[in-house]
Amino acid sequence: MIDWGEPAIFGVEHWRLVPAHLAERHNLIIILALGESVVALGVGADLDFTVPVLLAAMLGIGLASALWWIYFDVVAPVTERRLTRAAEGRERNALARDSYSYLHFPMAVGIELVSIRRVPAF
Repeated sequence: MIDWGEPAIFGVEHWRLVPAHLAERHNLIIILALGESVVALGVGADLDFTVPVLLAAMLGIGLASALWWIYFDVVAPVTERRLTRAAEGRERNALARDSYSYLHFPMAVGIELVSIRRVPAF
């Protein structure tokens, strides 16, 4: 909570950012979340391989692949380029706070929530 509240209350003027480094670190968070979602599919492999289980696994891999493509082929390059081109100081720091610090947390949590293992009784 402090990580989220401090920049909102005290501002971001004192931050010194390296845009490429910040973007890379947050990209790694998304890679970890997507990787854990694939691992969660593997955890479900102890089930009998019925058609619904195989279909769910294929849909899970498809969803993880689609999220990977959307984020790393579309969103990440544009966001990093925009952060790099922003004026150094308050503008860049506020953009980094909003697009990386605040928005990556709900994205990672959303990926994890989608991948939670819920095994229905077939």
